[in-house]
Amino acid sequence: MCTECGCEASSLATTEDVAGDGSAAAKGTVSDFVPPEEGELTAVTVDGVAVAVATVGGELFAVDDTCTHQGCSLSDGEVEGSAVVCPCHFGRFDLRTGKVLNGPPERPVAVWKARLLNGTLELER
Repeated sequence: MCTECGCEASSLATTEDVAGDGSAAAKGTVSDFVPPEEGELTAVTVDGVAVAVATVGGELFAVDDTCTHQGCSLSDGEVEGSAVVCPCHFGRFDLRTGKVLNGPPERPVAVWKARLLNGTLELER
């Protein structure tokens, strides 16, 4: 149970942990991708996984779109500096590392390497 709000935090299943951080190795592309405006988020699906993509300082950052606390969509949240704020319970994750900056989440979110090449978004983790 969440100590912040008393909700029943779900236990999120992960696939093969290749990176040692609870995330599975995956990669994919999104054609005709239009990057979000500075400080904004958008959601894409790669290899069956929802990914939140943000532009911060002219650079693309991508993390799994699912909050590790209760499974809320991070792309529905806000970007504050180089962090994404979950819209459900206001947990904050560093977009560069996936680390939890403020609870209630206790586990980091998986990070994707993101680059835009000729209108195609390439993601890999």
